[in-house]
Amino acid sequence: MPFPVVEVEAEGEVLAKPDMAVLMFTVETEAPAAKGAVAENARQSESFLAQVKKLIAGEEKVQSYGYRVFPIYRLKEKSQGREKVRSNEIMGYRAQHTFRVELRELTKIGKVSDEGIKSGASRVQGPFWDHSRKEELQQQAAVLALKRARSLAAGLAQEAGLKIKGLTKVSTVHAYRPLLLGVARERAPAAAGGEPETPIEVGEEKFQAKVTATFELAP
Repeated sequence: MPFPVVEVEAEGEVLAKPDMAVLMFTVETEAPAAKGAVAENARQSESFLAQVKKLIAGEEKVQSYGYRVFPIYRLKEKSQGREKVRSNEIMGYRAQHTFRVELRELTKIGKVSDEGIKSGASRVQGPFWDHSRKEELQQQAAVLALKRARSLAAGLAQEAGLKIKGLTKVSTVHAYRPLLLGVARERAPAAAGGEPETPIEVGEEKFQAKVTATFELAP
């Protein structure tokens, strides 16, 4: 006669401060002709890259993430007899160059964000947090979840007058989503005098794991 089994679910959670951050910058330009939008975008992108490269070091990096040029339309309305006909006409062109900046020294996130905007970027979004020890932290959360699962199974077995004989099956699901701090800025007209650096506060991120475990029981 086979021994009875018990299947339980449990969750584990590990908190850790991120040691990496990503900022997304977009250089956006417009002109009546595509050629003009492209040329101006190249100029501003060069200015942006030159300044950001002065601020990053070591394993930090900046790279192109996306580039596109597209027409800008406006709705035009004209009369044909008693009817009004609407159509789209090209009023200009827009060029967008998006850059991904990866930082390891988190104390300079605000400075890089500010300088990127001042030197040519039209928008910045981030930071998106990340961890260089992501796999290790996820493993810790899974181990904690399994310990809780075993404890729960032991309690149920004891209530039934049994003991845990062994683990027969286990599956895990990890959950970690690099969160966006919520800072999205656009370039604004320069103000008189010096401006304070954008403050960025680094908090803790959650690494979660859910375990479904089956334990064999015995008297």
